[in-house]
Amino acid sequence: MQIGFDGSRIAKQFLTGTEHYSIEILKALSKIDYKNQYIIYSPKPIEEKIGKLPKNFSYKIMPFPKLWTQIRLSWEMLTNAKPDILFVPSHTIPLIHPKKTITVIHDLGFKHFPHLYNNMDLKYQEFGLNMAVKNASHIIAVSENTKKDIVKFCRVHPAKISVIYHGYNQNIYKPLSKDEIQRKEKLQEKSLFQSKTLKYSPYIFFVGRLEEKKNILGLIKTYAFLRREPKIKHCLVLAGNPGYGYERINELKNLLPENIRRDIIELGYVEDRELAIWMKNADVFFFPSYFEGFGLPIVEAMA
Repeated sequence: MQIGFDGSRIAKQFLTGTEHYSIEILKALSKIDYKNQYIIYSPKPIEEKIGKLPKNFSYKIMPFPKLWTQIRLSWEMLTNAKPDILFVPSHTIPLIHPKKTITVIHDLGFKHFPHLYNNMDLKYQEFGLNMAVKNASHIIAVSENTKKDIVKFCRVHPAKISVIYHGYNQNIYKPLSKDEIQRKEKLQEKSLFQSKTLKYSPYIFFVGRLEEKKNILGLIKTYAFLRREPKIKHCLVLAGNPGYGYERINELKNLLPENIRRDIIELGYVEDRELAIWMKNADVFFFPSYFEGFGLPIVEAMA
């Protein structure tokens, strides 16, 4: 059997939730399936991000500027033999697709809080969701709550949806061993990222896009309130790129006293291994998002 895999998310410059999910699904499949043939479709080379795969995995690179899944992947499905199954690791499937197409719906936050999305993104989300639930042969939801939302908002029969929870990278998200604790000072000296975390210690940590739907305004207000307590000397460290509503976030920051404003640190995008070190050395992980389909950073922080 030939299985097609939409690898377009992996081709993005900055890898966040769906992108990491795509990579880890491919890696996991490569370890358990040596029988079926896999073809990974992508707008540009992605081998370096995935690593070496078995011989039954191959790539097909198809450059295209925008709407790659809907247009370019559709064209591939129209002009060449369709795979027996197409797997799309998000809820945006190509307009032309095999009869057996499996899609993943991560969350329906835009249904609960539409005002936290810009109009273009909201329309795109609605279009993608409607297309997916009508045409996918099966749907994967990342949590029971997401499954309930799909049934509620899209009137999909529950039997069409399987819940498969996220995992986390146990190689990097783990507590220090006893030996590591004993050697912690040496580890701190050797690690560039460790020295960064020490620079802002003690600190409260957040990871996610800096946007309104992640409740960054509430996070900053809470931090400013906390800093009224003289004993609290923590910095607030934010990992993530700016998103929708970032202008309001900046306006709020500029209204804060200078001594609090200078202790709000924006790291921008942070790679996974560095992210684990920031989490490990934080006194508090703060994740006040309005809505999450799963909330993987909470699991990673607990790990």
